[in-house]
Amino acid sequence: MTVRDRTVSTGGRGPTLVSIQYLRGLAAVAVVVEHTHWTGSHLGAAGVDVFFAISGFIMVHVSLRETAAWTFFRARLIRVAPMYWLCTLLAAAIFGADKLHLIHSLAFWPGPENHAFPVIYAGWTLNFEMFFYAIFAAALFLPFGWRSSSVVLALIFLVAAQVMWPGTQPFDSDYINPILLEFIGGILLAEAWRRNCLPGLLGSLALTALESVRNHPVALPSLRTISLIDASNT
Repeated sequence: MTVRDRTVSTGGRGPTLVSIQYLRGLAAVAVVVEHTHWTGSHLGAAGVDVFFAISGFIMVHVSLRETAAWTFFRARLIRVAPMYWLCTLLAAAIFGADKLHLIHSLAFWPGPENHAFPVIYAGWTLNFEMFFYAIFAAALFLPFGWRSSSVVLALIFLVAAQVMWPGTQPFDSDYINPILLEFIGGILLAEAWRRNCLPGLLGSLALTALESVRNHPVALPSLRTISLIDASNT
């Protein structure tokens, strides 16, 4: 069975990639385990890395049918924002938050200066996600064959510019971080998958996290498990 065969129909929304759902579940478990401090490891960091790679992959996948920039970005906003906004407002009401901090959090905007993270700590990942979605949406104005490559080049340029010109605007931004390169891993894998060049989707996606988790050996058994699950679907 090929990678493209391992999908299920979801009505009008197009096929769901079953292997991606397995990977999302394992990544979510890794994040939860870290936040419970059961293991004393950084397994959750590996989960975030995998989530970003998945986002890169899925954005290529969904952009095949959501070709209009605003339609694409609105769909991402509707999927992410309502529950996050509700939780942010509840957290601000219960635990307190100054107005500027709350506005930045609701707008997925880093800062302000005296707050390193959003009102909800884990919201920092959504800041990067929304930044990536905005760049990908902008790329939809380009011809089809240029879209993925333009996003890849844009992300590489932003990260490289921050390294070469530290402290220089507009590259001195909390949005610009080497973690953006993980989205590129997902994009490249999606393009390979689209061309039927991947022997095993989950195992390949897992490899995108290896560089980020090389200092966290506890994550490696989970990545091997991912590959085994994917092999069982072939």
